[in-house]
Amino acid sequence: MEKITFIKPNGDEISFSDYSTSFNWYSKGDMGSIPTAISTEKGFEQRGTSIIQNLIAARTFVFGFDIRGVNLAAFRENLRIYSRFFNPEEPSYTMQYENSRLGYAPKVMAVAIGIGPGFLRTRGQAGIYSQRSMLNVFAPVPVWSDEGNSAVALLSQEDLFTFPVQITDSFIFGSINEVGVLVDYAGDLKTSIIVQFKGLSTNPIIENVTNGETLKLLTTVADGDSVRIDTAYNNTEVTLVSGEVETDAFQYVDPDNNNLNMTLRPGINLVRYTSDDSARSSAILRYKNIWASIYSGRDS
Repeated sequence: MEKITFIKPNGDEISFSDYSTSFNWYSKGDMGSIPTAISTEKGFEQRGTSIIQNLIAARTFVFGFDIRGVNLAAFRENLRIYSRFFNPEEPSYTMQYENSRLGYAPKVMAVAIGIGPGFLRTRGQAGIYSQRSMLNVFAPVPVWSDEGNSAVALLSQEDLFTFPVQITDSFIFGSINEVGVLVDYAGDLKTSIIVQFKGLSTNPIIENVTNGETLKLLTTVADGDSVRIDTAYNNTEVTLVSGEVETDAFQYVDPDNNNLNMTLRPGINLVRYTSDDSARSSAILRYKNIWASIYSGRDS
């Protein structure tokens, strides 16, 4: 079964699925492709053009839904729920896709309503009240991601093989070798990271050897404190966390090792964590798997 769910920032949600007796998803359109914006330049007497960059572009989805009811009262109530939920003035929704037949974990995307619900002229089937509707959904960044973050525990090199690891967060281990941790990133687009350096550590540094990207702090993180770095595009943060207090910590970033756009690339990434002090130190690396497209089955 395929199901698509729209979730508002306040947690309200509505779901559409195959064969639903209330909110049926009858037309899926093209959910698998992704558009790109190609920038080019042309020199004097040049044949063709030269590509400068190729970036993912915004796109729209057009879905067909059947609003149904087993009786007139249920039909009217479902129409009311549907019409009220998709308010074009809402700034944002989360769109979540599930496919039990393929065993997909839920994938999510941030969207807005491009064109409010439009109702089609339809004739109800015998014994059922039904109204078809088309919904146009705008995705400013049309990539799919996991609902939550994957997490990997990173140890300082001197303690790489020392267990158990005293970390309270939920985490998984990558494959550990003598030079770092092998992180097997499952997505098919590069992804930003969130790294949390835990105290006590002096001048902690994280390096993605695979990408050649390095990020270092020039400070001592006190025991019980941590520094959280988020490398998300347009949302980069460096935050000192001390108990319940969070403060900006951009001033501690080493200007010579300041890859605040650090990413994981698809496949295996060799990630190394070190610090200057001899005390036990650790870090947590978090990331979301990002996909360019999903297989959504045939349109019906």
